[in-house]
Amino acid sequence: MFCSEKDRGVAKKQKIFGLYAIIDASLVDLNLSAEIAKELVTGGVSVIQLRAKGVSAGLTLSCAKEITTITKAAGVPFIINDRADIAKLSDADGIHLGQYDAPPTKVRELLGANAIIGLSTHNLKEAKTAEVLYNNQIIDYISVGTIFDTTTKKDTEAVVGLEQLREITSCVQVPVTAIGGINEGNLKSVLEARPRAVAIISDILKSKDIASKCTSLLNIIKNN
Repeated sequence: MFCSEKDRGVAKKQKIFGLYAIIDASLVDLNLSAEIAKELVTGGVSVIQLRAKGVSAGLTLSCAKEITTITKAAGVPFIINDRADIAKLSDADGIHLGQYDAPPTKVRELLGANAIIGLSTHNLKEAKTAEVLYNNQIIDYISVGTIFDTTTKKDTEAVVGLEQLREITSCVQVPVTAIGGINEGNLKSVLEARPRAVAIISDILKSKDIASKCTSLLNIIKNN
C-alpha cells in the first residue's frame, strides 16, 4: 500500500520520542557535524537537531545538507534550530523555535503541513499557550527546560526542575521533550516525569565514543 504525503508527514512527526540529540556548534567543530551525525545514527538516536548559533549561513547550510543525506537514509528526523531558511533549503524535516524567534504560524506557512515544528517553553503558562498551537496543527511538540543547570546555553531561562516538568507533562497533551543539563546520571529521574523525549547535548558530544554513549542512554530509556 502506498502512503500519501500527508500520511508520511504524520508518521515522521510521530518519531519525536526517545533520545533527541543536538549537535551544538558551541561544543563541536561544525565541520565534523556529518561524522557526528553518523555516530548518532549508529547509536540509535530518534531525532537529531543542528544548533549553529553565530555560525555563517553558508557553513550552516552546507553542514545541514550533509546531515540531511545521512538522516534521510537512516529514517531519523532532522531538525534545524531557529533558521527556517536553512531548514527549507537543506530539505531538513523541520525546525525548532524559541519563544522569541519567528512566529510559528508564519513558519508553518513557509515550511508546509508536513514539516515538524517544535517550540521551546519554560513554564506551565507557555506550555498551555503552545498547546493551543498544537491543537491547531501549527506546532508538533514542545521542549521544556532547562531541567537542570547547564553550561551549554548561556541565555537560558530559570531552571524548571523536575517538579515543574512533571506538572507540565501531566497538564498538557502536546508531546514534551525535556532539555537542559540532562545526562546519564540524572536521566532516570527525568524519565519518571514522563516526557515523550529527552534532549541531551554535552553528555553525548563530550563523550569519547558518541555511538556507545547513545547506546548507554537508550538502555536507560528502554528500561524506564
